[in-house]
Amino acid sequence: MTKLRTTIIGMGLTGQSCIRHLQNDELMVLDTRNNPALISGLPAHPALSAHIGVKTWDFRGVDRVVVSPGVALNDSLVLAARRYDIRLSSDIDLFFDAARAPVFAITGTNGKSTATAMTGDLLKAAGYRVAVGGNIGDAALDLLSTEVDYYVLELSSFQIERLDIRPLAGAVVLNVTEDHIDRHGSMDTYAATKRRLFKRSAVVVFNREDPLTRPVGCVSGRVTSFGLDAPSAGSWGIRRDQRETWFVRGDARCIPVRSLTLPGLHNQENFLSACAVLDDVSLPAEALHHTASTLKALPHRCEFVRERRGVRWYNDSKATNVGATIAAVNGLAPTLGKSGRIVLLAGGDGKGADFSPLVGLVPMLRGVILYGRDASRIDKVVNGHVATRHADDLETAVQDAAKIAISGDCVLLAPACASLDMFANYGERGRRFVAEVETLPA
Repeated sequence: MTKLRTTIIGMGLTGQSCIRHLQNDELMVLDTRNNPALISGLPAHPALSAHIGVKTWDFRGVDRVVVSPGVALNDSLVLAARRYDIRLSSDIDLFFDAARAPVFAITGTNGKSTATAMTGDLLKAAGYRVAVGGNIGDAALDLLSTEVDYYVLELSSFQIERLDIRPLAGAVVLNVTEDHIDRHGSMDTYAATKRRLFKRSAVVVFNREDPLTRPVGCVSGRVTSFGLDAPSAGSWGIRRDQRETWFVRGDARCIPVRSLTLPGLHNQENFLSACAVLDDVSLPAEALHHTASTLKALPHRCEFVRERRGVRWYNDSKATNVGATIAAVNGLAPTLGKSGRIVLLAGGDGKGADFSPLVGLVPMLRGVILYGRDASRIDKVVNGHVATRHADDLETAVQDAAKIAISGDCVLLAPACASLDMFANYGERGRRFVAEVETLPA
């Protein structure tokens, strides 16, 4: 069999998964960066050449080009490849070419990792063999197996924008708030990119409280929704009686809301979305109860760190945009007592975002500790509404938060910004925060 000549653009984790998957191809890997972090760890391959620091390339003789999601569609190498009649693919396209089990796909600006993990946990609790990954955990190509009943993929807008849409067992768009406008150009384009998953999905799930998640135009699948209100028939939501608050499908009670161990209204929404996308799968009530009662926060996603002197500390370093910060504060606020407030740690690279929606959080805040590149931009928005302090680094911010928080408060790292001005990624930022919190005296 003639080997395909494939070029991969991008040497990150996705590019590496493509190398492992395409062992029968003649491979070339390109990267515009002069020193990609993972260049020294490229997987073994019988026919591989790698080139770094290249801004353009002669793609004559190449059969296909696989573009990593972190590479923009206007990248110089992508534009060079478009000059030739070559198929541009993604790792998710390669995954669908090879997958032999139904796929559920979850996207949204915020909460998609948690909702994806919940969906996988529900399926596992019901006894199915499940592989979970994509934009969370393992790369999609590394999940491929003949021993899988269902795949659950978290997909980012970067992955969806270039995807050749395939049939899905179910698709969810959790929410759409301002993010990655520098990549997509407008909120309308960003939202439309997310909704592309609906085109060929058997179950289409949108958020009743977010109009940007509603399907537009014709969809072939059954449409359902989730929300924190009482739902119509066939949709998921919450109903209250005199004694209990319930997760429900239409009028049918499923399990009490208090069964969900993860705090916050946003996690109730995530759980409802997971139930909704699995509407066509047989899930006994025992599976819902087991999953809800055993869920743990993912690292850096409103992760409980410790309680100290009556103050609870939470790490939500993954809150890299304003919408995520709003969701985190609104999610924790119901857990506070009457006098409790939140001390918010925020700052970093704001990616040009509008911070004005943060003013709506003021009634729930005791103070805001600011650090990083765009600290002053956030300060201009909230100063005068709530007390602010500036810190030179995250360690100082933790110390300042400990000074102003009182018993009954929460301290929340939810930066509303990317981390790259001070850290390698949001994970490093979260770990540094946790380490500093752990050093505080009891």
